Amino acid sequence: MPPEQANGICLSRGAIPAPIVTDNCNTFSIRIFTPLGEAVYNDGQSDGRNGGRIPAPGLPPGVYDIVYQAIDECGNMRSRTVQMSVVDVTPPISICRGQLNISLPPDGNARIWAADIDGGSRDYCCSSVNLEIKLQSASDTAFAPYIDLFCTNASIVATLRVTDCNGFSNICFSTIVVEDRQPVVLSQAPPTRTISCGADYSAYLQASFDAPVFTDNCTFSTQFTTTVNVDSCGIGHIDRRWEARDNPGNVAAVHVQRINIIPAFAYSLDIPADRTTQCGDENTGTVLVSGADGCSQVQVSYVDSWFRLSSGTACYERRRTFTILNPCEYDGVTPPVLLERYDGSDPDLNTGDSTRLISEGGQLYRQLGTQRSLLGPSTGYYQYLQVIRIVDTLPPTIDLPSSLTFCVPSQDTSNCSAEAIIPL
Repeated sequence: MPPEQANGICLSRGAIPAPIVTDNCNTFSIRIFTPLGEAVYNDGQSDGRNGGRIPAPGLPPGVYDIVYQAIDECGNMRSRTVQMSVVDVTPPISICRGQLNISLPPDGNARIWAADIDGGSRDYCCSSVNLEIKLQSASDTAFAPYIDLFCTNASIVATLRVTDCNGFSNICFSTIVVEDRQPVVLSQAPPTRTISCGADYSAYLQASFDAPVFTDNCTFSTQFTTTVNVDSCGIGHIDRRWEARDNPGNVAAVHVQRINIIPAFAYSLDIPADRTTQCGDENTGTVLVSGADGCSQVQVSYVDSWFRLSSGTACYERRRTFTILNPCEYDGVTPPVLLERYDGSDPDLNTGDSTRLISEGGQLYRQLGTQRSLLGPSTGYYQYLQVIRIVDTLPPTIDLPSSLTFCVPSQDTSNCSAEAIIPL
């Protein structure tokens, strides 16, 4: 018979069946004795002909002797002893915590023991119970003392199985809220970089190039954006932004790297020499730009002024003023630098020989073979005067038709006149 379990007591006050007694001569009475004394008889009977119950306080689980006595009216008595077993067949009481909140440790591994979700499970007939846990979705073969969770950021339902000392079990359920509260950490940040304009910066538009290093106990996602703020000369900066986030509830780790693109100007100017040329010859030379690098966008234009000469072999002088402008280098305010006319190694002492000027590192140089001489700062705005002398030794040519008719005589031949225009 099973014991009654209540208030920490595991005792049985269960029913004791009535014996089968016969007597051919007399009536009889039946008495039932337990280890706790005479049984409590059923239905208000004075004897145990209808059976009885174990008296208070009851018997714990075990095997006990029950003595039946039958006594007839003549005083004849016979006893029979039988064994009665009190057996625990009631499952234990399983009690689960309604919800358990777990924050993942730095390594992202969380071990949930069965006792963590136990809310006081017990069995009154056993001094202890065995606790096992599994995910609700797993099979019963997965019951174990604990479950391991790795980088889970969700709510899960766990099943707790409570087993008593007699092998009976019961289950209950608990919701486990697993939260990753370890935010992503910026462990290595690339510094601000500086490059020269004209350099290829396409690599900086890729997230993996010169990237920061983020660390986290679990997986995380990274969003990469770039903002290019560069003018038409290629000068400015690029902002590169990484945002690393794991749990949406955590603060994201952010790093912004700036790539400064600074001016760098390098170019060569080949200045033409003065010329003496025949009238109509346009091969007078010009300022040639070469080796333009960095942000250089050198532009060359010129304006001619004509002057008649009264002496010498040349009859005209064509003064050509070259304007050389690098708009990316010029500050927009400073007047143009008037480039000095140069007297080279030729025998004459006249200025206006050809020369090469080099702009590099913010300075303007004159290149003389393998040597350079500093002229001053490179401003990106210059003017140079070239003198072109024009010699004209040929007289004008008059080209007339073979015959000219100015008018047709009328009858009055004395009045035949007309105005003639002959182009030269």
